[in-house]
Amino acid sequence: SSIAGSAANLLNLAKREAVDAGRLRRTAERIAADAEIAHQLAERQYELRNPGSRIRLEQVDLRSALENVVTEYGRSFRRGRLSTVSLNISTDLGDIALDPRAFKQVMFNLLENAFRYGRSAGPIEVVGLHATPHIIIRVRNHGPGVAPNHEEIIFQPFYTASPQGLGLGLYVARKLVQAMNGELRLTRLANPTEFSAY
Repeated sequence: SSIAGSAANLLNLAKREAVDAGRLRRTAERIAADAEIAHQLAERQYELRNPGSRIRLEQVDLRSALENVVTEYGRSFRRGRLSTVSLNISTDLGDIALDPRAFKQVMFNLLENAFRYGRSAGPIEVVGLHATPHIIIRVRNHGPGVAPNHEEIIFQPFYTASPQGLGLGLYVARKLVQAMNGELRLTRLANPTEFSAY
């Protein structure tokens, strides 16, 4: 599994006389992130099988919700890296009907995906805009991109292009967005890679 592989790497690094502190830290961060995702999935097995069963929609100020969830992500999973997230949120988003917990999970999954594949290639961009009749949230990264004809495959459960990935982040994110009467799609393959929820 991803967690077991990362743990084995950590043990191998620890056995060396000259330990690369940076690499050791990155491996530990991967284990922590994967363990957190696995823990959340274990707690939410019923919701994954029935994604709309526990959705409770309420009116939420979307601009504030985006700002808060990005800040919380930075504190929870990527300490010290919040400065690499660029926020560009329109002032006219207003209130929107969503489930705050499901929305947080969607954004955490999209941000984790962006960091995993694009953190070394430029800032992660979060965009919120009003394009009538839709309100659109976009998460962009400047990583290697998605292969052509993989626009839908990446949303399949357990599909991953990373040895550290569980292959469930995008699948869960799309199911939760759909349960909130929205849609999540890959809208740009590369330069930048862009996921849009609306």
